[in-house]
Amino acid sequence: MKARVVIAGVRANALLVALAGALLTYVWRVQDLFPALVAIRALEIFSIAVPALFLLDRRAQLQCAAALRRPLARVVLLLAMMAAISVPTSLWPGMSFEYLVKNLLPAIVLSLAVMGAIASLTDARRVVWAQVLGASLYAVTILTRFDIGPDGRLGNLVFYDSNDLGMLLVCTVPFTVYLMRHARGTIPRALAAVSLMLCLLTIVKTGSRGAFLGLLAVSLYLVFRFASVHLSTRLLVVGAAVAAFAIGAGNTYWTAMGTLLKPTQDYNWVGNQSGGRMTVWGRGIGYMEGRPFSGVGLAAFPIAEGTISPLAKQQTYGDGLKWSAAHNSFVQVGAELGVPGLVLFVAIVWLTFRTAARLSHDALARAPADVAVAGLASAHAAVVVGFAVSGFFLSQAYGAYLYFVVGTVVGLDMVVRRRWRSMAHASGAAAPARAPRAARGDVRRVAAQRAR
Repeated sequence: MKARVVIAGVRANALLVALAGALLTYVWRVQDLFPALVAIRALEIFSIAVPALFLLDRRAQLQCAAALRRPLARVVLLLAMMAAISVPTSLWPGMSFEYLVKNLLPAIVLSLAVMGAIASLTDARRVVWAQVLGASLYAVTILTRFDIGPDGRLGNLVFYDSNDLGMLLVCTVPFTVYLMRHARGTIPRALAAVSLMLCLLTIVKTGSRGAFLGLLAVSLYLVFRFASVHLSTRLLVVGAAVAAFAIGAGNTYWTAMGTLLKPTQDYNWVGNQSGGRMTVWGRGIGYMEGRPFSGVGLAAFPIAEGTISPLAKQQTYGDGLKWSAAHNSFVQVGAELGVPGLVLFVAIVWLTFRTAARLSHDALARAPADVAVAGLASAHAAVVVGFAVSGFFLSQAYGAYLYFVVGTVVGLDMVVRRRWRSMAHASGAAAPARAPRAARGDVRRVAAQRAR
C-alpha cells in the first residue's frame, strides 16, 4: 500500500513539473528567449509529457472527471466545440483548423490537466510560483536585451508585442502580492517583492495604455477586496508599488497615458482612422451580425478584414490595407465564433471570477478563517479582473494564460471544498454553506484580525 502511495505521489509531482514546463513554454515562451530550448524541442516535449503523465495519474483523471461536472469546465469545452464547428465555414478553413490543433486545443488540454493535477493548496501555490518565475525570467530578459524605441516603448520583441506582454505582467501582479504576504519564509517573500518590481518596471517600458488601465483595475481590486491582508498593509504595498511605478515612468510614459483623458482626439476613436481600434471593433461587430451563428471562423478575423470588410475593395485600386487583428478579446470571439461563442467566452471570464471570489469569501467566513485559501483565491479573482480590462484592448481570447488560470481556479476550488467537507465530517458538523452576503462585514473584520 505504501509503495502505491509513493508511486502515485511521484506521478502527481511529475505531472505538476510537466505542467510548470508547459506554462513556461506555452505562456512565457522561454524557448524564444533561450534558443537552446528550441534545439531540444522543449515545447514539443512538454506537449507530449503532460497528456502522457495525466494518463498515468488515476487520481488526476478522477478529479478532472469531477471537474467536468462543473459549469465552468463545461463552458470551456463548449467554447472548444464552437471553435471546431466554425472551421468548415471559416473564410480560411485550413488556417482555422491549424490554429485549432496547434493553439486552442493544447490550451484546453492543459487547462483540464491543471484541474486534475492540483491535489492541495501547496500544488496551487506551486503553479503560482511557476507563473511568477516565468514572468520574472521574461521581464529580466526583455529589460536586458531590448531597447526602448523612438516612441518611448519596447519594440521588436520576441513573440509577444508590448501590449500583450503588458497584459501578462499585469495579471502576474496579484500573484506577487499574494506571495509577499503568504509565502513561507523571508527569502521567498523577498523574491516575490523583486518580481513585483520587475513586472512594474517592464509594464512601464511597454508603454501600453491597456496595461495601465488593467493595472489600475487590479490595484483597486487588491485595495478593496484582498481581505486576507489587513487594509493598512494593502495600502502600504499598493502605495509603495505606485511610488516605484511613478519613479520608473518618465515624461514620455505619462504623456502617452495622458491621452486616455482625451479619447476623442486619439486615432483609436471612431472615425479618426480606419485602423483605429473602435473602428476595427465596429467592423468586427458587423462580421458577427453578418454571421451570427458561425462567425468568420477561428483566428480568421484578419482574413475578414482583407476580404469582406467595407475597406477590402480599396485593394482593387492598388491601395494598401492592413489585415488587422481585432484588438479586443470579446470582439475577436464574437466575430470569429458568432454570438454563441461570445456568450461562452463571457461566461468563462465571469464564472472564473465568481468561483475565485466566492471561494475567498467562504474561506474568510469560516471559523477560524482560512486566510491562506482566501488570499490565493482573491489573487486569482484579481488576475481575471486584470485580464478582462487589459484583454479588452487585445486579441487574447484563445491565449493559454487564461485557460491555465481557469484550470487552477477550478482545481483549487475543488480540493479546498473537499477538505472542508472532510473536516466537517470528521468533527460531526454540517458541511459549511456559502456565507450570505450580509456577513461580509463580519468576514472582513475576522480577516483583518487574523491578518495582523
